[in-house]
Amino acid sequence: MKNRTKLLPQQTNTKKILSLSSVALTGLILSHTSFAALSLCQSARVYTDVDNQTSTCACFSGDEVVSEQTHHTENNTFISSTIAKKCADSFDMTCAESPTQDLTYGTHYFKHTGGGGYYRCDWSEGVGFSNAKLYMPPPPAPETVQAIAISSTQIALTWKINKANRVQTGFKIESPDATLIHTTARMDTRYEHSDLKCDTTYDYVIKATNIGGNSIAVAVSATTLPCSPSAPEELTANAISPEQIDLSWTDTSDNEEGFKVENATGSLIYQVDADEETYSHTDLSCGTTYDYVIKASNAHGDSEEITASATTWPCPVLPPPPPPIPVDLRPVAPTNLVATAISATQIDLSWTDQSENETGFILENQWGTWIDTTPANLTHYRHTDLICDTTYHYVVKATNDDGDSTEITAQAHTAACQVIHPSPTPNPPPVELPPTVQPSIPVGLDTDKRQPSLAEESGISTVPALPVETEPPPFIPPVVTEPVVTEEESLPTVSEENPVIPEISTPEIPEMVIPEISTPEIPEMVIPEVSTPEIPEMVIPEVSTPEIPETVIPEVSTPKHIVQTLPVCKSQPVQKISCNAYWQNIHTDLITKTTTVADVIFSTPVENNGWLINAQLTETALLIGGKLSGTIVNSGIIRDAEFVGKRIQGGYLGGFIQNNSRVAALITDVHFEPNSLLMGGYLSGVIQGDPVAPALLQGLTVLPKTQLSHVILGDNVVLDPSVVIGVGVRFARDLSCGEGKEYAYSLFTSSRSDSCLKRLSNWVQLTVSEAHRGQRGDIVFSAVDRTDKAYTFDGHDWYLIAVDTAELTAAMSFEQLPLTIEFDLPKISHFKTVHIGYRLENGEIIYWRLK
Repeated sequence: MKNRTKLLPQQTNTKKILSLSSVALTGLILSHTSFAALSLCQSARVYTDVDNQTSTCACFSGDEVVSEQTHHTENNTFISSTIAKKCADSFDMTCAESPTQDLTYGTHYFKHTGGGGYYRCDWSEGVGFSNAKLYMPPPPAPETVQAIAISSTQIALTWKINKANRVQTGFKIESPDATLIHTTARMDTRYEHSDLKCDTTYDYVIKATNIGGNSIAVAVSATTLPCSPSAPEELTANAISPEQIDLSWTDTSDNEEGFKVENATGSLIYQVDADEETYSHTDLSCGTTYDYVIKASNAHGDSEEITASATTWPCPVLPPPPPPIPVDLRPVAPTNLVATAISATQIDLSWTDQSENETGFILENQWGTWIDTTPANLTHYRHTDLICDTTYHYVVKATNDDGDSTEITAQAHTAACQVIHPSPTPNPPPVELPPTVQPSIPVGLDTDKRQPSLAEESGISTVPALPVETEPPPFIPPVVTEPVVTEEESLPTVSEENPVIPEISTPEIPEMVIPEISTPEIPEMVIPEVSTPEIPEMVIPEVSTPEIPETVIPEVSTPKHIVQTLPVCKSQPVQKISCNAYWQNIHTDLITKTTTVADVIFSTPVENNGWLINAQLTETALLIGGKLSGTIVNSGIIRDAEFVGKRIQGGYLGGFIQNNSRVAALITDVHFEPNSLLMGGYLSGVIQGDPVAPALLQGLTVLPKTQLSHVILGDNVVLDPSVVIGVGVRFARDLSCGEGKEYAYSLFTSSRSDSCLKRLSNWVQLTVSEAHRGQRGDIVFSAVDRTDKAYTFDGHDWYLIAVDTAELTAAMSFEQLPLTIEFDLPKISHFKTVHIGYRLENGEIIYWRLK
């Protein structure tokens, strides 16, 4: 290069040049800003041309080149000391020696060709130089440049350093519009560009750089991976049972491949298919909280997550499993039972023994009343002292210490009664009766080996008779001679087909003179007076009940059923989900096996196969089957149910009612349907059975002051002494009493005797005539004692009356007379005659003499 301006004159001041130096080609800018006087040569640069192995000293004044000198280097790396000296001579450079260990990276050093240390040259002060710079050419471009997408938001850039490039200070990464993205360090060969948009193409320019400038740009591009799906929304979690939670959400993405259902710890529960928006999580634990995380997913990643939680229903309180079924060691039932009537008072029984372990055979009647027990292996029995022309029903079963076998039955009818017609009895006492009262054929009286209950005859006058009549009075049926019925014997069954009329006896009147019968033409017939001995009025003793301290009913508690968290019940044909009606009246036909319904009102028929907790049944409700718990207020009918709760109050019970409650459950104030069976628990209040087919009570406790009627007391029944044994109460078998043990007392019907319950009442069954069934009528009793005083029975006690039958008091009243009527009468051994009958609405009395 030629000089464009004249070189400055040689300076006269001495330059301090030491035996040094060479400059390392590292691209550092050297400067010296302090000077004493301004000179035309304001800056100087040393240009190194590595390829041509030349160095040029240039002096600048502003941007104008004042002087240039070119010198050849001795090698490709260092400027020779000769060039350095010439530059120093030309521009008054001062070079100072720097020990090898003190060299600074990025600074140019001169090195003496003959050896020695490195020298760093600065311009001397006061010579007019400033901004001295060492010139360096731009570096070569990088090699093998690549751009690779590594995610939907990230691209990695890589390259290699050009082997000829030993002077770059770093690499610039720019966009095509020269916007700087990043500058790397000198030796970096990778850069990751982050926070990018998914599925987007990005263009890059990469250059090497140093103080001499930038290399040639290398362009590359890459496209980020496709976008991951957007997050779902509106996640809900609902528990629908003790073992299941249902999840639902809204799909907001169009590129998901499915949805991940995870728990709070990130464990995958289930992978739901694309476009699905629900999932049911089953086989869970009851009463447990579950946390859920839902996110959409595809091959490029997951969306943001959404969360929800739910708690499964509380664990149901189930009854304990039933105890293991014991081995049945009861004997096998006998077969071929035959009942043969031998006479009017005897029936022979025979059967076939099929068991090998019986201890005997029990004989009963159709009501379960015990007749006798035979020894083991005996297969016949003779039943004597029976009533003529009467049907007897027998039940025979084998027995041992483990229980009884099933029953076999037979019946036989005793031979007809022998009828004797005596001559008329003279002078029967006259009776004033309404003209409409006519004697009729007896309709029936039935008994089954019980103490018979008899009513005393009413309406027989004590006034002396007028002319002797040869016909019986209208109130007394025609005379039929028959064996005398005592209080310890059973009464005959009276029916329209086989009328049996007991003998009518007249009171014995001492020294009564009966005049001869005269014709109506004889005037002034004298009738001698009949004198009757003075007999004091008989007082019927009252039956007193001893004071019995009240028994405290055991405290009961409601089972621990957690029903507050159940969903609300709805009226529907089938209840499949446990629910709480919150005391609303719902309509349903069926409750399934695993369903619990709580706090409900029913007014229609319901079949229950599950659990019912706390219920009210209206008069039109019928509940069949299932388990009942809590408190049941009943105005309707409950049949064939198992009670495990606290209380059943009111209404009707039917079928087989099993009380298995463990909280001393109480059944109070109920009626039993015909042929019902109740086992277990406690009874209180007024308990009434069906008169024709009484309920059987077994294995239970009757609490103090409970009133029983028309029930059969079976095995293991505990009676408080204050229990009232009312009409139609029977015992399945004889009581076995311990020494000194007191049993039930009853109004007019029982008392303590020999430490056992002894029935003092007489059971009567009356059959209503076919023509009168369904009519309104009253049951009336009349009796005459041995002093010829007349009495009537009002259902509770006997009262003295006059002769007139209009004074007969109704013991029972019916809007519609049934087929049969049962009644318990107090002890009547002190009465001479007793009649029973029913009085129709028109005043007509249909009656029979019982004694």
